[in-house]
Amino acid sequence: MEEFLLIDIKRLVIEGNINKAEDTLFSYIEKNKDINVMFIAGEFYTMLMDMSDEELKTNDFSRAEINAWLEEIRKIFKAKILTL
Repeated sequence: MEEFLLIDIKRLVIEGNINKAEDTLFSYIEKNKDINVMFIAGEFYTMLMDMSDEELKTNDFSRAEINAWLEEIRKIFKAKILTL
């Protein structure tokens, strides 16, 4: 199932639907805090960090939001990270 999540998120980002991609990710995280989902979240935010400030702004997103949500991901998966 995680493979489809990653495909959906990448598709949404490419289509310019970053907020919907993030909503999809966090909706999935609420149901499944599997370590694979943490890596998908990392890939998602890496994609966003690779975008220019202008691209982010066009999609109603910012670097500050990326950093804030990365911190949220760290909090959510902290217990998982500590057990690796």
